[in-house]
Amino acid sequence: MSEADKFTANLLEVSASGYAALAADRLLAAHPEVAARFGAEATGAWKAALAQRIVELATALRLGEPELFQARVAWARRAFGARAVPEEDLRHSLEALQAVLDEELPPGAAAAPAELLRAAAARLEAPVAVADAHIDPGTRPGQLALAYLAAVLEGDSRKGMERVLDAVTAGMPVPEAYLDVLVPAQREIGRLWHAGELGIVEEHVVTYTTERLMTLLAHRAERAAPNGKTVVCAAVAGNAHDIAVRVLADFFDMAGWRAVHLGASVPAGEMASAVQYFDADLVVISAALSVQLPKVADAVTALRRIEDRRVRVMVGGLAFSETPDIWRKLGADGFAADAPGAVEFGARLVGA
Repeated sequence: MSEADKFTANLLEVSASGYAALAADRLLAAHPEVAARFGAEATGAWKAALAQRIVELATALRLGEPELFQARVAWARRAFGARAVPEEDLRHSLEALQAVLDEELPPGAAAAPAELLRAAAARLEAPVAVADAHIDPGTRPGQLALAYLAAVLEGDSRKGMERVLDAVTAGMPVPEAYLDVLVPAQREIGRLWHAGELGIVEEHVVTYTTERLMTLLAHRAERAAPNGKTVVCAAVAGNAHDIAVRVLADFFDMAGWRAVHLGASVPAGEMASAVQYFDADLVVISAALSVQLPKVADAVTALRRIEDRRVRVMVGGLAFSETPDIWRKLGADGFAADAPGAVEFGARLVGA
């Protein structure tokens, strides 16, 4: 990242609300049909949406990864389509934002954001990529995942949990129940929410039930002999999603580690304190969104500052799906795409 891009990223972040307000006003004044479509909430809704675009833009500049911004605009495009919001609204919003940044940013600072915004607008000319379902109904685990979701969404969480527990009693290994049933079920719920087919209430019900079920499954799992190593698993500050971190912690526990699960949205300083308190050998940090990646860098920096020890740091999560090699820029020791991979790579990192 150049110093100019760092300066621009900082300016975008601290001024996001102001720039977003100007862009929202410009959008709604230039396109009355957009204002009419959103009614009384138009200004607030577009200010919030554009503030998010600005933070995403700043993240891509800060990390020198244009693809991060393109991916977020593509995500917004699918969300707009799922909710019957015309794609032109998204295009017009990007144009309004670029016009505001061209006017408001200092000389020389507007070129890089403008390039990213033009590239994102150009991507809108390509066909929409449709997200595939995460559950394969042609497999037994897939059928179980669908039955689990159906029961929970019908309001019978106990029935859904019993279906999975009965399968484990009948011989399904606990790791398979996690990876082939619960994880796909959670991803499918996220896909359905993004597609506008489910609301936040349904997502919360399924997530809460999955967390309860994981507690029961973890107690049934076979555990390898203790290896004397400790891992701390945490979601980075700003990441409110806890399921992925809990899966990681449980898999490390099953592999014989002492696994400390810190949960969601853990500040960098608290993560470093936990490493010292628990005398950890490894930290696994999860990020769900690209805008959380700078916080991952902050956490890695805080962990590197711990005196008298060099704890190993691994990263993972959906934020790395577009640019998996970005872990190098963040200062981590490696990246894992899933829980089994994290356990395997973590063991190599610490010589377990």
